[in-house]
Amino acid sequence: MSKLKLLLAAAAISALPGLAAAQSGCAVPPGATAELNELMSRINELRASKGLNPLRFTATLANAAEGHACRMAMTGYWGHGGSPKSRMRAAGCRAGATGEAIAKGFRDGDRTFDLWYNSPGHYRIMTMRGATYAGLAVAVDADGSDPHWVLDVSNRC
Repeated sequence: MSKLKLLLAAAAISALPGLAAAQSGCAVPPGATAELNELMSRINELRASKGLNPLRFTATLANAAEGHACRMAMTGYWGHGGSPKSRMRAAGCRAGATGEAIAKGFRDGDRTFDLWYNSPGHYRIMTMRGATYAGLAVAVDADGSDPHWVLDVSNRC
């Protein structure tokens, strides 16, 4: 991926952490912007190594991802909880083919990536053919522990 595309994705991600979190009362961990930027870069590097297009960051999917991460962090619920596609559509994305990867308890994006990379189902989501857009989020519970990571991808938005 070109440096310009990476910079544009980083700029877009840096504007987002905390928007949905502030609305829902959950917290974003310190350093979230850098971790999300690095995680998105690693996902797109993996996609490039497989001959796939990079995922373009979109605020709509980021809001869906952050809303789900916050719900999990605030309620203690762990799972996909209903239809990820419905959450993406409720956030304003005209989602068609979708995928969602979640992780819990990892302090940084590198460990989260490693989990997803080594899990066949999560790996398929990161390398989903036809996926074009992505939203990525992390939220923590009230005491600032137990990070909840969410990656939402879609073929359109």
